[in-house]
Amino acid sequence: MLLAIDDTDSPRGMCTTYLMVRLIHEIGLDLIGLPGLVRLNPNIRYKTRGNAALCAEFGEGNGSKTQVGTWMGNPIYSWPGGHLDGDPEEVADIAASIVGGMYERDENTNPGIVVSEKAFPEKLYHDTLQREMQKEEALAAIRDHGAAYREFGNGRGIIGASAALAWRKRRRTFELIVYDRTGPALSRTQRMKIANWTETFQGVFNSTDGDRNTPLIFPSPRTPVFAGIRSINFQSLLEMNSSAAFNETMACSSSLIFETNQGTDDHIVENPDRLTDMISCSITCVVSSTPVSRTGGHWFCTVDWKGNKVEVAAFEPSKRLRHAFSSLEPGDLIRIFGSYNSGVLNLEKMEVVSASRSFSRSSGRCRRCDSQMRNVGKGTRKCVSCGNTCDFNSFIEDQRELARGWFQAPPSSQRHLYRPVGLDLAESA
Repeated sequence: MLLAIDDTDSPRGMCTTYLMVRLIHEIGLDLIGLPGLVRLNPNIRYKTRGNAALCAEFGEGNGSKTQVGTWMGNPIYSWPGGHLDGDPEEVADIAASIVGGMYERDENTNPGIVVSEKAFPEKLYHDTLQREMQKEEALAAIRDHGAAYREFGNGRGIIGASAALAWRKRRRTFELIVYDRTGPALSRTQRMKIANWTETFQGVFNSTDGDRNTPLIFPSPRTPVFAGIRSINFQSLLEMNSSAAFNETMACSSSLIFETNQGTDDHIVENPDRLTDMISCSITCVVSSTPVSRTGGHWFCTVDWKGNKVEVAAFEPSKRLRHAFSSLEPGDLIRIFGSYNSGVLNLEKMEVVSASRSFSRSSGRCRRCDSQMRNVGKGTRKCVSCGNTCDFNSFIEDQRELARGWFQAPPSSQRHLYRPVGLDLAESA
């Protein structure tokens, strides 16, 4: 039995992952594998604070169970396999009773619940990452698969829930989320110390922003989430979550490890046929204009791509990426990743494939005595030491500040789906 939920939080509070932890505890079925935390299109108008849907697989587990979390001190176990079990309508009713009592009431919060005996087509996942889906498209998938669903408000959450049921986990990372801290408040120094400690575990990434000396694992206090630690290594999060030091420091009553599409670049379309609003893509192009700065410290230039002029922007929060972008010159060959909206490609990361070369006229050195030459007009140069003259021009190559390679924004400016340069993910077919 596959269960997915979406759109239960608001800027004021709640977190959909927290609801999933409670559902797993109360559903009355075994958890098969890890629950999925699926980030959706970062460009759409209608999105929740974290813009994530949640999904989980339930049934009668078999094999050796593993403790992957706790709910109010009670262990949560995961089974590596099992027989999918349960009635979709009954499971949907149980989920609706829990979601209905806990979701954040807000005019823009519209929870959706989808329960299915089989996964939805993978195309639905990719479509939901690349454009703004309509509710009718999700309803069509629900009808085609005989799935049950429940909705609150206008029910827009069934779109994200349906997309979560279509995620095939071809690229994945993991996140350990801890909730409901009961201990005393931590100072910024203490938080930074904890964040640095998490990065001593294999595969953990983006726990801190070294550029700004800032911890990144602690979200807004308006949610039940106290901390979230990301890793490409599931075992390291298991080890961390079971360590005495972690549990004593966090002092949290609930936790769970999720399988996620965070840090995968799954929102990126490689070299699309054309650019459309809300698409995130990578294109290889040639710089056609010198970057210029505009109000707010943002930089803009145009590039040539498939015979079109495309405006590209590097915004102020991107810091080092913006600095590299400002050093581009016409003729540079670059590969850029970003989101396209209203005629502008907003830069997420950039690879300088090759830098253009430029030359400036130089007086040069004398071929007779190697002293400095000076320009005496009409294309003639004269040696300041021996008086030798010559009538040809000399040029030297200008030195470029920009080097080949990758450039990216600091971690605190990176989106959930953004794949940090050099992050090594295991990928399945």
